[in-house]
Amino acid sequence: MKKSMPRIGMRIIKTSIAAFLILLIFTAVGAKRSPFYVLITTIICIQPDIANTKDTAFNRAIGTLIGAVTGAVAMFLEMPVKGLPGGELWWDLLNAVMICITIYLTVLLGKQYIAFMACVAYLSVAVITHDGVSPYEFLFYRVVDTFLGVGIGSLVGSFHTHGKKRNDVLFVAELDDELRSAHRQISEFNKTALNHMIDEGALFTMITRQTPASLIAEVEHLKLRLPVIALDGAVLYDIYQNRYLHACLMEHDMGIRIRQLLTEQNRAFFTNVIVDDVWVIYYNDLVDEDQKGYLKKLRTSPYRNYMKRAPHDEDHILYFSVLDTHNRLIMLEKQLEEMGFAGKLKFLLEDHVFGEKSLLKILSIEASPRNMLDRLMKMLHVHHSIVYGDKDSETCCDVAVADSDFNRIVQNIRADYTGRKRKTRVSKKLEDIRN
Repeated sequence: MKKSMPRIGMRIIKTSIAAFLILLIFTAVGAKRSPFYVLITTIICIQPDIANTKDTAFNRAIGTLIGAVTGAVAMFLEMPVKGLPGGELWWDLLNAVMICITIYLTVLLGKQYIAFMACVAYLSVAVITHDGVSPYEFLFYRVVDTFLGVGIGSLVGSFHTHGKKRNDVLFVAELDDELRSAHRQISEFNKTALNHMIDEGALFTMITRQTPASLIAEVEHLKLRLPVIALDGAVLYDIYQNRYLHACLMEHDMGIRIRQLLTEQNRAFFTNVIVDDVWVIYYNDLVDEDQKGYLKKLRTSPYRNYMKRAPHDEDHILYFSVLDTHNRLIMLEKQLEEMGFAGKLKFLLEDHVFGEKSLLKILSIEASPRNMLDRLMKMLHVHHSIVYGDKDSETCCDVAVADSDFNRIVQNIRADYTGRKRKTRVSKKLEDIRN
């Protein structure tokens, strides 16, 4: 299979521009010292998105200052210490102590993760030979070069082109089939691309059949500032505030009757309830090894709360999940429909969820991606949306883009957001919306 060459992204271009500017400045002013530390700082500071660029620049500056201060103390004590009997040994001991102090200061300031930067700065001042240059002069320029690198890196890294961004459209990615084909992981490259777009102001969210607990594990480090539509439209969940903004609950009597049926048939099932923004999962006795293994696997999540007992009578049920063989679950669907629940329930069947067992989720028919997307758009005061993903999607108010490859989905979202795409049905629709 022939692999295409990766395109040159903005981070590479910005890094090259920043390096050129630094070399140009040093050449223009006729600086006799090396631009090495300025270049290193600048290259480190330029990150894939603006927020990380600012954080890295700030941390680099703080780390260098800590290392410079402890390095200055070491240089002040160097001559007296080396003048003692066995001075070299005492000097080595002093350096070890100062390194410990340098690390401790980063912890004291709540910046322990920059201890490496601070120690490198200290070593470059107190340990490395300076080829005849005064240690204090080297220290001064070490700090100046770092802040020059931080300034140029932050300036260039924070720059972005002001194209015709579509901040009036809600961009939605469906997150199921494409993740299964990619081992249920979003690549760091795609996270970076999406984060960069979100930092620019794009309205971006996701629709998934998964529960919020499963989704959170998959979107780590992705800046999902908008609520997500989970469980195929059953809940609208705010990841940052850990709140369920809306949930499509079952009719109370219907939930009781379904639970009675499952209990009478001695089925192992899970009853999912939301109580004060806490997802509680009640379960009964599990006798099958696959069922026990399934529970053991899921209950390790800090976002799931399992209780071995029946729910309270006043609890309103969000959905039931039943782990069994495929054929027995199909039979259960038919039984529920024959009980008069046809047109009132929604069934989500996932095959081979654990071992040979499949999983059936039983929800209210009101759990609809379209309904929940409409609700989210009203909350955001947005009138237009595009959904990327499932070819059978009917969740989009304006247009759906069919694609099962998450890499292409991210590329398409980015292109539609910036208006840099060839003329397609989507771009023409966006142009109609603009006009």
